[in-house]
Amino acid sequence: MAHFLQIVQRDRSYEADAGRKALLQCFQILGDSGECVSRFRRELALLLS
Repeated sequence: MAHFLQIVQRDRSYEADAGRKALLQCFQILGDSGECVSRFRRELALLLS
């Protein structure tokens, strides 16, 4: 997930926002809860704001 976050940070438009979309899929696979998901959701939100 850290790599996907780096993609969002470097170039949000890369492959039609692929980094953000991949992160959202990871969150869903992990059950949309837990410490790891919460941490990466916060980091993603900070990048997108």
